[in-house]
Amino acid sequence: MLYQGGYLTIKDFRNPFFTLGVPNEEVRLDLNSLLLQYAAKDPATHTLTEALVEDLA
Repeated sequence: MLYQGGYLTIKDFRNPFFTLGVPNEEVRLDLNSLLLQYAAKDPATHTLTEALVEDLA
């Protein structure tokens, strides 16, 4: 669904695997924001949220 919507693109394909990427900075920031909002909803994911913030910054 994210690929069809243009939020993800196929960067590389080596049968049977492919590498996904984001088409631009705006999409990258939006996806990061959505992932962080989802992770922050559950207190059990607090450590995960901290790790995501560090990795996505």
